[in-house]
Formats: sequence, structure tokens, C-alpha cells
Amino acid sequence: MASTPVRRSDERLRRQVLLSLRPRFAQALLDESKLVELRRGSCRIPAESTCLVYASSPVQAVLGIIVVTKTLAGAPLDIWSQHGPETGLARREFDEYASGCRTLTALVIASPRRFEKPIPLDELRELQPGFVVPQSYRYMDDRETSALLGYTAHGDQPADVQHTSLQI
Repeated sequence: MASTPVRRSDERLRRQVLLSLRPRFAQALLDESKLVELRRGSCRIPAESTCLVYASSPVQAVLGIIVVTKTLAGAPLDIWSQHGPETGLARREFDEYASGCRTLTALVIASPRRFEKPIPLDELRELQPGFVVPQSYRYMDDRETSALLGYTAHGDQPADVQHTSLQI
């Protein structure tokens, strides 16, 4: 069974996503040594989504932004045959990750932008009271994204925020 594109069937899905990753994989996506992020089971991140890249413990910070260009779901062997080298995993690591999983989702990424200064978890919680890091990912609305990146509703960045000049 070949992998198939995941369709954007739910218009309520947000195009901004907070993606939680182990530090090794967050760094690899941002330095482009990893071009495909894998998720066990189905993952409903549509193509054209902008993802804030959060590195989990011990880093605990948003490091940058990537864009998902394509989302594919399929059997692990199909995903490996199409994207194995781009996953940043050795075959043995891939097999361990996919063990017992009938479906994997491959997020093909592009346009990585590393922030000059990462946004640490304590600062994220100051910028957005009640901020919660997802185990895997979660959608964000425009207001939350703007608050986390330090932008006003008009897209202007306050002078004291130096994380990025990228506007979403």
C-alpha cells in the first residue's frame, strides 16, 4: 500500500502549529539535515502549515519555524522507501520507532528559520498565560502565535523582542 497525501478536509484546522520534538530532531529540522518529520499514527497537519519548533527537555524552548509542504500517511515500509534518508534516522532507529505501528505520517518540511534567540518555556508562559506544551503537536490561532512571537495584531514587532523578523 503506497502512502497517500492527507487531505485538508476540516476547514477548522489552523495553519499554525506548535510542534514538540526531542532536541536532536528539532535541531536537525532547522539545520536541514532532516527534511521529513515522522509521527506515529495519523497526524492532521495540513500542507502549507507553519510550525513553531519546540525542543523538549532539557532545552525547553521554541527554536524556530518550519513549513510543512506535504503530509503523507502510509505503512511504515512505504514511508521508509519514499523518505528514509530524509528522516534523519538510521534504518534500525526507524524500525524501532515504527514497531507495532500500522500507519506513519510523514511531514515533509521546507523553509526552516532558526530564531536568533530561542524562546524559553518560562518566557512562553509569560507571553501566553496558561501556555501548555503538547506531547506531539497542537494548533494555534493567530492571536496566540502573535503573542508568542511578540507581534502586535498589526504585524508590528515590539522593539524589545528579538526572536525573529519572520511574520506568519
